[in-house]
Amino acid sequence: MAVYDGAAWQDRILNAYPPASDGERYYKIVAVDGTVVQEAVKLQLLNTVLPGNEGTPVNAGNLNKVLAAMGTAVAGSVSYILAMKGFSLFDGAKVRVKFPGGAPSMLNINAAGAKPVRGSIVPNNWMELIYDATIDAFLPVASQDTAAEHNKTFKGRSLGTSVTAAQWAAISSGSFDDLYIGDYWTINSINYRIAAFDYYMGLGDIPCTKHHVVIVPDESLGTAQMNSSSDNNTGYGGSAMRTTNLTAAKNTINAAFSTAHILKHRRFFVNATSSGKPTAGAWFDSTVDLMDATMLLGAGIMYPISTYGNYDAGYHVEKEQLPLFALRPEFIKRTYSFWIADTLDGAGSFAYFSYFGSLAYVGANGHNHVRPAFCLS
Repeated sequence: MAVYDGAAWQDRILNAYPPASDGERYYKIVAVDGTVVQEAVKLQLLNTVLPGNEGTPVNAGNLNKVLAAMGTAVAGSVSYILAMKGFSLFDGAKVRVKFPGGAPSMLNINAAGAKPVRGSIVPNNWMELIYDATIDAFLPVASQDTAAEHNKTFKGRSLGTSVTAAQWAAISSGSFDDLYIGDYWTINSINYRIAAFDYYMGLGDIPCTKHHVVIVPDESLGTAQMNSSSDNNTGYGGSAMRTTNLTAAKNTINAAFSTAHILKHRRFFVNATSSGKPTAGAWFDSTVDLMDATMLLGAGIMYPISTYGNYDAGYHVEKEQLPLFALRPEFIKRTYSFWIADTLDGAGSFAYFSYFGSLAYVGANGHNHVRPAFCLS
């Protein structure tokens, strides 16, 4: 390749003035000690690039190691694999990572074992995950910290008469921007109040992975019986309340928020009893259901006690009081009595919360108000 060695070679460098007459870019080669080896040379790529294979071939194995060292997870046949110096797996361990594409299902760091990744994952974005030993999975730090912070703060503000696009985005992303415990939407004269953030996250036999807010209405959504007769043999899981009598309340809620935003998650309910004590239970898809005593008061005061050898009722995932009722207990009591999803010994009874402000029980064919809980996502 010829080298231009004229006195005015700078005139031929692209973007110099006057521009290089042949439209090429020229380079100067300088040795380590600063000696000029050659001026005004052109560089030529000698390897052949076949059509459809543009780019420089690389060793895939080495590239994976480089990506892992940078903190970018590499897709494997079973899970995303990541090598990270100094990382060890323990409850609360954090890792900064970028997933190259798709929602990951498993992450294996330093061969510590493939663990599920739950929560909202945005491909090709750096994010911080934290390992939660309780559910044996990684969760986005932002979602966990944000939910925890918002669960501690009561504001009780009116949010208007419908959920805005910005509010839906704040819920689905887990940022919960400008949403706090006690805030409420008033739709058709009913106050739908935020009772918790991400209450069911990671819970259930099919773990909940979507960010959500738990909503409890201030007002009654009607009255109904648990069963047409004084019978609790099928527990709440098989009751007429759950299978049929909640329909009116569900229709009201669906009309207010649309079915697309009502989160389906998993709850465990008793579906068989003997003298009011559970003999069996099962996981159910839940959209709109009654609260239990734990959600309302923070303890299973009215929760059925299993008979010896039968512990089915112990699977319920409602492990703590809803933050709304913990921060502002006055929202527990209403001017009406409402059912809760707990069976009681004898006489086919179910529990309810009285307008006097205490728990009580009555036969399943009694009439009480319906005050369910549901999740928006």
